[in-house]
Amino acid sequence: MSEEKKRFSKAFILFLIIIILPIASLIGLFLYQPPRHFQTGYVDGIIDETSDYALSFQNQDGLFVEPTIDTLYHTIATYYYLNNTGPFQLSDLNIANITHFLLTRQNSDGGYSDFAGAGNILSTFETIFALNWSSPSEITNNPTKMNLSIEFVNNSQLEDGGYTVRPPIEMPEEFNFDFGFGIPMGNLSYDTSNVENTHEALDILTYFGIAPPNSSETTNFINNSLPYVGCRRSYNLTSSGFAASKNILSPDLHSTYHGVASLIKLSYSKNDIDKPASNVTLYIESCWNSDGGFALTPENVSDITSTYYGVAALTLLNYNVSTSSVINDTKIIEFIANSQNADGGVGARPGLGSNFQNAHHAIATLKLLGVNISAGNLTPFHNWFVDHLAQNGLFGEKIVEAQYWGIRSAHLGDKLSFLNESSLANYLESCQSTDGGFGTVPNSSSTVIDTYAAVESLHLIDSLDQINQTAAILWLQSLQTIDGGFASRIGVDAFLRSYAPMYAFVADFILDESLPSTEATLFGLAALRRLNAWPLNLDSLRSWLLTAQNADGGFPFSIGIRSEAISTFYGIQALALIREEPYSRMSCIEFLKGCQMSDGGFSFYPLIGEFLNMSYLFITFTAAKGTYLLGTQPSDVFGAMDWLLTCEDARTNGYGDAPNFGADLRNSPYLIDVAGELNVDRSFDPAPWIQTVLTLLIVELAILGAYGVISIRKRRVGGVISGIKRTHPNIEEYPAVHVKGLTIKIGKKVILEDINMTLQHGEVLGVIGESGAGKSTFIKCILGTKGSIGDIRLYGFDIRKEKKKLRPLFGYVPQDLSKIYENFTIMENLLHFGKQYGLEEKEIIQRGAKILRDLGIFDKKDSLVSQLSGGERRRASIAVGMIHEPTLFVLDEPTSGLDPIIREQLWINLIDLAESHNTTLIVITHYPEESKFCTRVAIFGRLRGLIDFGHPQELINNLPGTGRAIDIILKETIEQITVDLLPLLEKVPEIEFVLEEKRGQRYRIFSHLPLKTLRAYLVQALGTELIELKQSEATLVDYFRIKSLEVKD
Repeated sequence: MSEEKKRFSKAFILFLIIIILPIASLIGLFLYQPPRHFQTGYVDGIIDETSDYALSFQNQDGLFVEPTIDTLYHTIATYYYLNNTGPFQLSDLNIANITHFLLTRQNSDGGYSDFAGAGNILSTFETIFALNWSSPSEITNNPTKMNLSIEFVNNSQLEDGGYTVRPPIEMPEEFNFDFGFGIPMGNLSYDTSNVENTHEALDILTYFGIAPPNSSETTNFINNSLPYVGCRRSYNLTSSGFAASKNILSPDLHSTYHGVASLIKLSYSKNDIDKPASNVTLYIESCWNSDGGFALTPENVSDITSTYYGVAALTLLNYNVSTSSVINDTKIIEFIANSQNADGGVGARPGLGSNFQNAHHAIATLKLLGVNISAGNLTPFHNWFVDHLAQNGLFGEKIVEAQYWGIRSAHLGDKLSFLNESSLANYLESCQSTDGGFGTVPNSSSTVIDTYAAVESLHLIDSLDQINQTAAILWLQSLQTIDGGFASRIGVDAFLRSYAPMYAFVADFILDESLPSTEATLFGLAALRRLNAWPLNLDSLRSWLLTAQNADGGFPFSIGIRSEAISTFYGIQALALIREEPYSRMSCIEFLKGCQMSDGGFSFYPLIGEFLNMSYLFITFTAAKGTYLLGTQPSDVFGAMDWLLTCEDARTNGYGDAPNFGADLRNSPYLIDVAGELNVDRSFDPAPWIQTVLTLLIVELAILGAYGVISIRKRRVGGVISGIKRTHPNIEEYPAVHVKGLTIKIGKKVILEDINMTLQHGEVLGVIGESGAGKSTFIKCILGTKGSIGDIRLYGFDIRKEKKKLRPLFGYVPQDLSKIYENFTIMENLLHFGKQYGLEEKEIIQRGAKILRDLGIFDKKDSLVSQLSGGERRRASIAVGMIHEPTLFVLDEPTSGLDPIIREQLWINLIDLAESHNTTLIVITHYPEESKFCTRVAIFGRLRGLIDFGHPQELINNLPGTGRAIDIILKETIEQITVDLLPLLEKVPEIEFVLEEKRGQRYRIFSHLPLKTLRAYLVQALGTELIELKQSEATLVDYFRIKSLEVKD
């Protein structure tokens, strides 16, 4: 071929590359990057503020608490009873934040609740009296809110004179059908009065100086609940099917107290109440047990709340407990004392977990008994409250779901470094039950929601290896029923939290935990997948989920009842986990879109939300997220975003369930998640356009095929298809890593500051530090995957400008071993990943054999990864990372979880591998003793960033005494030594530092003192010759201990 033809051929190829390929790439870029509805900075600002709000719910140990009206009511009541007694000072509470939290939980009907739309008499009672005890001026300053509450209470009175949970709801004729939870929608009126709500309503009305309407009917209602002995919850049976299940006809101590208190409010005398025909006193006495406590009913077990109600009822009846021949007040006090736990809190009875209600009722009972509570005995009790106090001044329970909400919010907001991951992991581990599942709090029954929340949270903070994963998998698999779905082991509290938007429909729903449900199935399946496991019968699961879809397109809580938006989202997500779609995708989309209301938010069922005014943030999240999972979006994206923004609490930057309703931790992750989804425009189907682009690319590849093969062969160096070559002169001329002035910020917080470091090619860098110290963040910046300030150069190249070119030089092995395929052999994994770098099979086999020999697992090359031990799996993962012979090889905690012998052998293999392949190693570890294998170490500390950098021995030499350590051992047989050796050693000027290895027996000092001089001093000070001195060299473990003591100082 002539030179002219050659030039024409090259020009033609260049024309194809320069013109056609860029045009196709631009088309593809446009199609794969759909337009945004909002500016990125706008949505990022929402996410940043919301994640900051979530972090404010951490307590002093970094655990998240969930405040509720109930927890704050009982806290304030306890502080009120104990005010100015020892550490209990009402003035110490953050009254402003507590008051704001309480006042913002009022619904449009005047009732208060923790969930929007769920206003109820109890929460309204607790709110008003909590405000009265802590900040009565707020009641005076908010007359509109208080008048609305009074109206709510009056509207809750029924024709029989008693009061029910909340005012009746009158449904239109078209909605008068059985919704499926066993409650006809026309019967949502709660038309069964009860004694407890009646007492609470009377208390509220009396507080405001208002006579109860229809007081004579109310009196008759109470009297009719007291026909024989003790009060019963209600006498008015309905046809709703729940009367029998709630023991309405049986008297109990709680109802008796509320009945007695109600009659007192209605101006009854004590004698009239305790007349012989009623025998109320005799009934209360019959509930007292020999252990000192009262029980809910006779012959039941005692508990703190029943004890309070028993004593309170007797006090109202002028019954003197201290002189009673039946009840022993000393034993009551003993029962309360025995119910206090080691954590300082109070359980329902001895041996049960502490909670706020028991704490309040224990103190209230002691006050009624006239016990003089000593301030000196209150410290552990007060510490329990402090342990449940969030940074924002609110008190709440440390439930597992709260840890999930907080951790997920931090994850979505890129703020995991703000968490105390060790504390969170330890607490979640303590919530694992003996059956393998997780409970709401330690020592509670396992639920599938808590198990998912714990597993997902531990995954997000890289701590899954801290729990018994096998036990968790077996427990989750045991939940699968013969139908295929997972049994509804949800727990009543978690069920009501999930379906709070439907409170009016599910508050009295009796949960059958043996039946499968979409909620339990999703969370069980998701937890198993996070644990790299599957249900025992995947086919029956698939069949159950597909047949669960109703004719209206939605999914129900359980098969056979009506669809609603929450369960529809759960069904879609569960199917997505097994790579399936609903049988009728379009009807499912229409069902979810139909749940969007005119205000932009979503309700649980089409049309009903308009009537009930029930748009709800969690439903908006589930419905919108469900549409995105099905490849579309809500009908009114801008309306949905506008509605979400109206849910913001301007004072806290958190988000509530609905507009003008208080913010809550639980909404934070859902708001962040759905805000990001709503920002992406999915109004068109990209599939046809993607097919067009693929066709164009296929044509281009056919034209450029021959040239591409030649180009690849020419550009492949050391297994790298493109980018900077391994033989590039920079590799030998420039440092492998050069960092100058590196600073990393998340929001306004500085994580790492002004880091300077140089690492030469061929060296081994150990990045050492505790969890949360910034090790992984630092490595991400070096590799260009995380933004930072400062200069970062790899082999002389600016990582920010040349990131794509430099990528072929990297090798990375994550801590997570799930990145390699368990059902492949080691060699099959190498072939799979090697081909992604353009390597030929023969070359992969040759390289792989050498790497596997260097790692000591060549004999396992044909073994399935699932059959390997933990150390062998780790080596297999390293082999995969080395197959393209990277110049810079990064390993994230490769020795984590391995025993010391295997760890040391693995390090030897790594060093051999690096030397034979001329590779620079960077290894993240939290074992200081592994520094002996490194030529350089970078030491990181939590809240301190980079503490030191250099050769391990240089760092040790910089320790006190230039690294010369002397061990002092006192013989165990010495009994006559009464002198504390530690302060004696610290007073010696020549001793620069003292570490106490074993209290009273073994010490390590850092000093230039001769052994003879030191021994003479110790013999004289202690009066004994039985002292052993031994000179040794300091280690990096000593370095860590000394640096940690410096932080404490």
